[in-house]
Amino acid sequence: MTIHKKQFNDIYASMVTDSRQRLPRLSDFEEGSVVRSLFESFAYELAVLYEQLDLVYQAGFIDTAEGSQLDRVVAILGIKRNEPDFATGSVTFQRDSTSEETLIPIGTLITTKEDPKQTPSKKAYITTEEGRIAPGMATVEVHVRAEERGKQMTTAEQTVSVMPRPLPGIKSVINPKAIGFRGRERETDQELRERAKQTLLASGRASSLSIENALLSLPEVREVRIHEDFHDNPEGRPGSIEVFVDGMNEHNERQLRQRLDEVRAAGIYVVLKPAAPINVDVVIHIAANDQIAKAEKGLLETQVREAVEAYFGRLGMGQPLLFSQLTSEILQVKGVNDLINLELQLYREAESKAQGIVQLTRSSNLNQTLLVELPCELRTLDNQRFLVTNPASFATNQTTIELPVQAMLAGRSGELATSAALWEELVINQTKLTISNPQPILLQRSKHTPQDKRLESAISELFNAGSIRVAAEPKDLPILIFIKLVEPGLERDEKRRKLETAIQEYIASLTLGSAIQASEIEKKIRLYHRKDFSLRMLAKPFQSNERPEDSAIQVSIIEKPVLANLLIYSERVELTGKLELTVAPTTSDSQRRQICYEVRRAIMAYLDDLAPEQDLELAQIEAIAKAQLQVLQVAFNSKHYQLYNLSTNPASVLAERNNGKVVKIASFEKVFLASDSASDPALRFVIQA
Repeated sequence: MTIHKKQFNDIYASMVTDSRQRLPRLSDFEEGSVVRSLFESFAYELAVLYEQLDLVYQAGFIDTAEGSQLDRVVAILGIKRNEPDFATGSVTFQRDSTSEETLIPIGTLITTKEDPKQTPSKKAYITTEEGRIAPGMATVEVHVRAEERGKQMTTAEQTVSVMPRPLPGIKSVINPKAIGFRGRERETDQELRERAKQTLLASGRASSLSIENALLSLPEVREVRIHEDFHDNPEGRPGSIEVFVDGMNEHNERQLRQRLDEVRAAGIYVVLKPAAPINVDVVIHIAANDQIAKAEKGLLETQVREAVEAYFGRLGMGQPLLFSQLTSEILQVKGVNDLINLELQLYREAESKAQGIVQLTRSSNLNQTLLVELPCELRTLDNQRFLVTNPASFATNQTTIELPVQAMLAGRSGELATSAALWEELVINQTKLTISNPQPILLQRSKHTPQDKRLESAISELFNAGSIRVAAEPKDLPILIFIKLVEPGLERDEKRRKLETAIQEYIASLTLGSAIQASEIEKKIRLYHRKDFSLRMLAKPFQSNERPEDSAIQVSIIEKPVLANLLIYSERVELTGKLELTVAPTTSDSQRRQICYEVRRAIMAYLDDLAPEQDLELAQIEAIAKAQLQVLQVAFNSKHYQLYNLSTNPASVLAERNNGKVVKIASFEKVFLASDSASDPALRFVIQA
C-alpha cells in the first residue's frame, strides 16, 4: 500500500471541477470571491494533511526515515545511533613537596575560566584515572576527558586551571598541552542507514561485515580494517585474520576482544591490533594578506595549525596523504594569501628506533684487553635505555672505543637529543667505563615536499600529526658555536678576530632553510689556525624545546640561521664545588638521582648560554637549583666554588676568580661544569640530595 500524495493545485482543481458538475450555480471562481477563498482554504489544509501522512509513511522505511524516526526504525535491529566521543587530554596537578602521598580521585572535576566568547562559556573535564603524588614529589599528570560529548569541548593549552571543588594539599592544576578531539562525531543519518544495512547483511555472523559492525558499535572505535592474507601470504597462519582498530587502547582492549569472540566464526583465530601510526612532523611557511597586522600573525599561524590538525583527523587507515588536499586546507584559512613552502618529515612509531654512536672510555686496567659482549644495555641518568648492536673490544693500552647503539623504546621517547647527556657507568671485568655520546641519538626520518604529490599508507597504518610548526614570516634560528683552539699562539687575539669575522660572514651568507655544515666552519678555522681544534654547534629552533646538536644542523624551511653566541677559547676551565639539596625524607634513591640530574642539566644549559667571556653569576646557580619543584632547600656557600684549568698538567686552581658574587672568566677561557666522578675530589662538582 502506498500513499498518492496530492498537491494544493491538484486538490483545488479537483474541487472546482466537481462543484461545477454538482452545483452549476457556483460559477464565481475569480480571485477574492467567497467561493474561491473557501475552496483554497480547504485545499490548503488537505494538502498539509497529505504532507504529514507522507512523512509518517516515509518514517517507516530505513532509506527515508530521518532523525528520531530513523532511531526508532533501526532499534528493531538492536542498533543505536553512535553519539560523539569525548575530547581527551591530560592535566598536571601541583602541590608543595611533602613527605606524604596525595591522592587525586577518579572523577575529579576541573574547568576552564568563564569566557562568554566561547561555546560553552565554561568547559568542564573529569579525571579518568587515579593520580598519586608520591612522597617527595610535587606534580602528577592525570588523563582527563570532557564532561560533555562533542568537538566543541576542545581547549588550548594552559586554559584548564579551575578546581570547583579544591582537593586537600593541591595548590594548582593546568593542562600543559591542548585538550583535543580525536574521536568520532555524532553519527549522521546516512552513516546510520549504511550501518543498519550492513548489520542486516552480516546478521548471519562469521563474516568481515559482522566483525566490523560489532566493533564500530563500541565507544572510542573510529575505524576497523580487516586483513585476510590467505592468498597474499601463503606462509601465514591458516585460519587467521588481522583486525586493525583505530581507537584501541589499554582501557577498551578487553571489551574489544569479548565483542570479537561473540561474532567470529569457530576455528578462526583473530589477531587484534591497534592502528599503526605514521608520525608526521609538519613545517609550513605561509604568506599572510597585507591587511594582517604583524601582531595578528600569531593568531593566523594558530588557525593554520588547527586546519592541518583537522585534515589529519579526517584521514582514515590506509588512506593516502595528498599534498593537494593539505595545501587546499591551508589556503582556505582566511588571511592566508599563499603557501610559500611545505615540508613533512615521517617516521613510523612502531618500527623506528633511534640509533647512534656512544664512546666508552677507561682510565684503569689499560694493560688488559676488554670485550664488550652482547647483550649489553646502557642507561643515562634519567633512565633512557639503549642496546649495543655490535660487540667491540679494547685493545691493550686503548682508552676509548666507539659502539653503535639503538634505543629500546620506539619513536621519539627513545631519542637522546643532546650530546651532553649524563650516563651511568658500565662495569666490565671490574673495570669502570665512562660513557658519552659525541652526537645526539635520533630517529631516521624521511623528508617529503609537495613534489611527492601523495604519501601512501598500508591498510593498518594511520597518518598522525606530530609537531606542526607554522610561520607567517621567516623565523630566526639562534646558533651557538664553541671553538677550542689548541696552542693558539701569541697572535691569538688577531686570530680570534679573523675567525669571528669569517664565521659571521659564513652564517650571514646562509639563506632561509640552509643547513649549517661543521665542515664549512672547520675550513674557516684552518685558514687561520694550523694546529688541532674542536668544534661544537648548538641550535635553538622556533616553536621547539629541543636543542639539536650535530655535525650538520638541519634548518627548517621557515628558519634562517643567526649567530647567537660565538665563543673561541683555548683554555678549558671547570667550575668545582658542591650543592646540597634538601628534599622530602621519603624520596626514593632513584628520585633523588633524577632530581640531581635535572639540576645538573639546567646548570649546564646556563653555562652554554653565557656570552663570550661573560662572568658566571653564582646567584644563578643557586636559583637554578631552587627552581626544581622537588627541592625544598639548597645549602649554598658561594665561597666554596673554584675554577680549575684542565689544560695544565696537573690541573691548576685559578685563585681569586671568585669574589663571592661572580666567578670571573678571562680571555680565551670557556667554563664547563666539572664532573662529579673525577679521580681528584677537588676537581668535582657534586650535587647531593
